[in-house]
Amino acid sequence: EFCTPFFFVQPTMSTSLDSEESKVSGIEHEVSMGNDDVPVKQQVIKGGGVYNLDQEWTQDIDDVYNPQSFVKEYPRLKKLLETFDMDPVQHTIEINAMVNKYQENPELLDPHLQEMVNLIMEFIKPNLSSRDTSLINDAKSVINCGFEVIYTLSIVRGYKTVVRYLPHEVVDLEPTLQYLLAIDQQQVSLWYARYVLCIWLSIIVRVPFNLNSIDSFGDMVENIMQIVKTYLARSEKSRQGAAVLISRLFSRPDFEQTHMVQFFDWCLEQLEKLKEEQNIFLFTGIFRTLAEIFKHSHRDALLVNAPSVLERSGKLWSSNKSRVVRKYATKLMQRIGLVFLKPVLASWRYQKGRHVLMQSASPSPSKLTSPTSKASSMPATQNDSDQKIDTSTTAANDENFEVPTQIEYILDILLNCLRDKETVVRWSAAKGIGRITMRLPRTLGDEVVTNVMELLSPTENHQTWHGGCLCLAELSRRGLLLPSRIGAVIERISKAMVYDVFQGQSSVGDQVRDAACYVAWAFARAYEPQL
Repeated sequence: EFCTPFFFVQPTMSTSLDSEESKVSGIEHEVSMGNDDVPVKQQVIKGGGVYNLDQEWTQDIDDVYNPQSFVKEYPRLKKLLETFDMDPVQHTIEINAMVNKYQENPELLDPHLQEMVNLIMEFIKPNLSSRDTSLINDAKSVINCGFEVIYTLSIVRGYKTVVRYLPHEVVDLEPTLQYLLAIDQQQVSLWYARYVLCIWLSIIVRVPFNLNSIDSFGDMVENIMQIVKTYLARSEKSRQGAAVLISRLFSRPDFEQTHMVQFFDWCLEQLEKLKEEQNIFLFTGIFRTLAEIFKHSHRDALLVNAPSVLERSGKLWSSNKSRVVRKYATKLMQRIGLVFLKPVLASWRYQKGRHVLMQSASPSPSKLTSPTSKASSMPATQNDSDQKIDTSTTAANDENFEVPTQIEYILDILLNCLRDKETVVRWSAAKGIGRITMRLPRTLGDEVVTNVMELLSPTENHQTWHGGCLCLAELSRRGLLLPSRIGAVIERISKAMVYDVFQGQSSVGDQVRDAACYVAWAFARAYEPQL
C-alpha cells in the first residue's frame, strides 16, 4: 500500500510577486504529490516572467521563438523595408548587414523571401518609368538602392530562387528594358543595378506571348542582344546576368532559328579574334553564355548549330590559363555532347531494388508494387548481379543505336580534363562524363569505364587520381558501373584511400582520399548490400 510519491513542478500564472525574496530567488514551486487531493501551489519565475504549464505554456515560448521563422531580426527588417523611402541609403546598409548574416544558412530566409521582395518592389516599380537622367544615374536614389537590396538577396539565397519572386507580367517588360538602356553604362557604381535588371528581364522575356506583339518600338530584341554583347566583355557581375538573359531569350521558339544563329556566329568570331589577345573577361563571358544557351534551349534548334560550335570552339580554350574559362568550356563540351545524344536513359544501367512501404498490409499488393519493387522481391542471386540486366535487349539496343562521331571527340576532351590542375575543372568533367554515359550503349559505356579506371595508375599524379575517383563516383551513383566491375574498382579505390605522396617537405593526397570516400558512399547508395 505504500509507494514512493512522484514529484513534478507545475508553475502557475501570476502578475505580481509576494515578496522581494521571490524576485531574487526567481523560483517558487507548486509541488503536487502522487495524491491529487493535496495540491500545494507555488510559483515558478524565470528571468522575471511567470510560466503556467497548465495554460498553453508553449505560447510563452512561441512569442519569443516563432516556429515558422528563424530570422530573429525580421520584425526590424520588415520595418526597414516598409519605410525604405525615408532613408534609402541608411536602410540599405542595415538591411544588407542583416541579410548577410545568413550566408551559411540562406534557406532560413525562405519563409520571408516573397514578402521581402514584394515590399522592396513597391518602391522600384513606380520609379521604373522615370526618364529623369539624374535620378536614374544616382546611386543613392530609392530605386537604385532597392536594386542593391535585391542583389544582396540574390547573392545570399541565389539568383535562381530570388528571380522567381520578381514580378514578371507583360507590362513590366518595356519599362525594365528602357530603364536598363537609360543607365549610364560607364558608371561603375551602378553595376548591381545592371545585374538585377538583367536577371529580372530573364524571367520577363519568357511570357507566353509573341514579343513582337508587345514591342512598341520595334527593336526590343536587337536592344537586348546589343546590351548583352556589351556586358559580356565586362569584369562586373552584369556579365553573368547577361549570359542568363540571352539564354532565356533563346529558349523561346520564335527566336531560335533567327537570332540564335547570328549570335553564335558573333561569339565564334570574337573567340577567334581573342585567341591571341587573351581578353579573359570576354573569353569567360562567351563560354559561359554558350554553356547557358546549350543548357536551356531546345535540342532541335541546337542540333543544327552544335557541329559548328564544337568545331570552332573546341581548340580555342585548351591552352587558356584561366580556370574559369576552362570550367565553362568543359560545361559547354558536355552539354554539346548531350545535344548530340537522344534524351533516353541507358537501359543497361544497374538499378537498385526498392521496396514499397506497407506493401504487406496492402489488400492488393500487385497494384501498389512498382516494377523496381517487383525486381527487389526477386532472389538475391538474380537481383544483385548482371542477370538483372536483359543482355539480349541491351545487345539489340546497341545495334540500333547510332552514336555520333563527335561523341568520341568530346569524351576525349573530358577525359583529358580529369587531369586538369584545377579542382573545379576536374569536377565539371566528371559530372559531364557521367551524364553523357547515361545515354550511351552498353559497349561504349563500358569503354568509358575502362578509360577512367586507367587514370588510377601509379604513374599518374595526384590530380589525375582525384579526377578519376570523382568520375568513378559519378558513374557509380548513376548505376553505370556494373557489378562485374566492382571488384576491380574496389582494388583501386582501396589504394586511393591511403594515397599519400611526399612533395618536398609536405605531402599531397587529401583530395584523393576524400574522393575515394565519395566513391564508397556512392557504392552504398547505389548498390545492394549483398554486392
